[in-house]
Amino acid sequence: MMTDKQEINNLIKNTILYSIGPLLNRIIALSLLPIYSFVLSKNEFGYFDLLTVSVPLIISIITYKIADGVYLWLLENKNNLQQQKTSITNGFVVLGIVILFLIISVVVIPASNHLPSHYLTLGFIISLIIYLQLQQILRGLSFVKVYTSLAILNSLFIIVFTAIFIFNWQNKIAAILTSLTLANFLSILIIAFYIKINRWIDAAALDWKKIKQMLAYSGPLVLNAVAWWSMSGFERYIINYHLGIEINAEYAIPIKYASLLLLLNSFFLPAWQDFLLTKNDEGKTVSKNRYLNEYLVFQFTAVICISCLAPFVFNAFFENNYHKSWIYAPLLLLSTAFFGLSSFLGAYLVAQKNSRQLFSTTVWGSIINIAITLLLINQLRLYAICIGQLTGYVVTFCIRYFQLKNKMNLQINLPVLALLISFFIAFYIGLQYASTVFLILLFLCSCGLAIIFNKQLLLEILRFTRFYRKK
Repeated sequence: MMTDKQEINNLIKNTILYSIGPLLNRIIALSLLPIYSFVLSKNEFGYFDLLTVSVPLIISIITYKIADGVYLWLLENKNNLQQQKTSITNGFVVLGIVILFLIISVVVIPASNHLPSHYLTLGFIISLIIYLQLQQILRGLSFVKVYTSLAILNSLFIIVFTAIFIFNWQNKIAAILTSLTLANFLSILIIAFYIKINRWIDAAALDWKKIKQMLAYSGPLVLNAVAWWSMSGFERYIINYHLGIEINAEYAIPIKYASLLLLLNSFFLPAWQDFLLTKNDEGKTVSKNRYLNEYLVFQFTAVICISCLAPFVFNAFFENNYHKSWIYAPLLLLSTAFFGLSSFLGAYLVAQKNSRQLFSTTVWGSIINIAITLLLINQLRLYAICIGQLTGYVVTFCIRYFQLKNKMNLQINLPVLALLISFFIAFYIGLQYASTVFLILLFLCSCGLAIIFNKQLLLEILRFTRFYRKK
């Protein structure tokens, strides 16, 4: 049985491993944004953003999030090779049916032919479905280093193919989709070769009863994904309907800039979920309150730091039409912070297989988000989107927190939370009226604030680094 210190070291180790690949992937995705802002018209940029936001929802619905079911079953059967084969085989049978359905739909349904580059879009969706499934298999089999390495390779493939196609093809949307699709398929081949996928897929291991069980678990997660998407994706359609596709392009830049914080969440939360799912003794645990409050402080200080960088980044790297869009970034970053906190608490519900409660809490946030957005969109325009999204995530977090508070004895440090929100408001106001010199001072102050508030976390990481080197 692991000691508390070993559990902390294991969590930090997996967090670092999970961080490397997604970090590079997000950096590359963000670094391509300035290029897209120059080579794509606002209309094309708006359409491409709409497409990339819609694809994850489409995949969640048509695959019934079977990849999440495979991941959970693999973790629960770490010492049972036959059950692992059954889980992986079942997952790919479901994917095979889904892909066949997709191909037939595109060929048979005439409406799909009106979409720009519809066959390339189909190829991109299929490649992403398989790639995401294999990523979850790597996680379920505890191939964390391979998971990280493949994420890095996938990022490099995207750079290479984008450089080849985007400057040589007249159809820029087709060039981008081709680059992403080829990167995914190359990554798929490497993963399949590395884990020798043929050893894990066995017709004799196919179990339709188990498939039903896996789908019963993942089904509510689909509804949860739809609800999350309604808070972070549906607003694109609201913008497109009320304000136009070109305004969607103006919103796409700050929301993607806010994904810098989403990046930090994406590499910690998988490690946190693994940590909870693989703990055999829920009674013996490192302080949940400590994790929650350290994570909260980290999120809010990161929001302030990244917000202070926004004016510089938008003016230096994006086309002139997008310079003023930075004003929405701080509010969207704050929304992302509450999304991260909601996901942090959601990991407990996943560990408890309480996917229905996971869904219901998200629905309430989603309903409030959409209601506020529709109510204010004509008066406040893009500010309505920001306010609606922020309110929705706050509500989701609060519901989950109060549901788990008594059951798990959770306790947020409210004075610290209030202080951090006050700092955010002060910095946000200051950014709107600051000169260049004052902007630099604000950023330096935000960095100092982050160091002071995260002192304990930084010391923990430093101790882990020394321990890892000695080891």
